[in-house]
Amino acid sequence: LDPLAAERTLLGLRAELRRRERLLVEHGLRDASQAPDLVPRLAVLVDEFAALIDTVPELHAAFADLSARGRSLGVHLVLGTQHPAVAVRDAVAANCAVRVAFRLPETAG
Repeated sequence: LDPLAAERTLLGLRAELRRRERLLVEHGLRDASQAPDLVPRLAVLVDEFAALIDTVPELHAAFADLSARGRSLGVHLVLGTQHPAVAVRDAVAANCAVRVAFRLPETAG
């Protein structure tokens, strides 16, 4: 939950997205699934996503970008939170093909 560490991590992830985009363009590919050896899958795991976004609200836009661009680049997000309806806003949720939830205290829409 350290804002400086979170920002540094996202800078690294953005650089990785650019590298993956460049590789796909260089090889004439549209999607990372077309060349799994060239662009292997990358899982980004974030525990306590709601707390991170509460601590550094501007990171939500970065995660929205990561979720949108990362789909075709072989990047998968795993966002752990106790409050998914609050923490995971539409910009991120729209790019999440799979959602898993256990013991939600309220009805999720």
